[in-house]
Amino acid sequence: MIVYAALVPNSPLLIETINKERLGEVKKTTSAIETIRDHLYAAKPDAVVFLSAQTHVHEESFGILFKDSFSIDLSEFGDLAERDSYKPNPKLSDRIQRYMRREEIPVTLDSDNIDYSSGVPMILFGEAIKGVSIVPISHSGFDGKQHFLFGKSLQDVLHDSDLRIAVIGCGNLSHALSTDAPAGFAKEGAQFDEMIQSHIEQKNAAGLLQVKSKILKRAHETAYLPILMTLGVLDGVKYDPHILSYEHPFGVGFLTVEFTL
Repeated sequence: MIVYAALVPNSPLLIETINKERLGEVKKTTSAIETIRDHLYAAKPDAVVFLSAQTHVHEESFGILFKDSFSIDLSEFGDLAERDSYKPNPKLSDRIQRYMRREEIPVTLDSDNIDYSSGVPMILFGEAIKGVSIVPISHSGFDGKQHFLFGKSLQDVLHDSDLRIAVIGCGNLSHALSTDAPAGFAKEGAQFDEMIQSHIEQKNAAGLLQVKSKILKRAHETAYLPILMTLGVLDGVKYDPHILSYEHPFGVGFLTVEFTL
């Protein structure tokens, strides 16, 4: 059963060992993530499913990380800190991939380490997920509708499980919100971020699916597909969305949302 759901940003700039000097510029986001951390802990999940984009995205299949023990690798950002390992949930991962294949949804099992895409939220959640099993799932190269449908199918598996399961969608909004942003400035960046927040507040998944490809491309975002997967998981479920924070101090949109089930 699904007991908790949220959307969180996953920028390495939220990690103190990487961005200590400017961490004070994201106080709204770190405070919101602390709220999610506390509520996640209170939900007492047996497993947490992270929906994000791993480094190696498969164009024609979704990806599930599947190995004996997970470690987080942030070395590409100069963070060489040794951290606790995380345990997988082989049984749940296997049930997901078997169900998806029966539904003719392509899934690939990968054995990579966890990168920043779900690793940053995992680090920020800290003790809240200590001892909790982890199932990291990466988006594919398919279109938005297929990601929403993947989420709906994932909901079927999670609802039928005896485990208490939390679902966390991970990604950042536009990377083009200022002239010093990673992708430079594009007016579509702010348009995209505003649309995302509006559609989430209105529980309007159909509206999200209609976001024009030009805006997606110009926004240079990483959250659109994980958001659609998360909303697919929640489709038909009674929930209330709460935007806990939104800010863009580095020219990148950080949106934090909690779904009250």
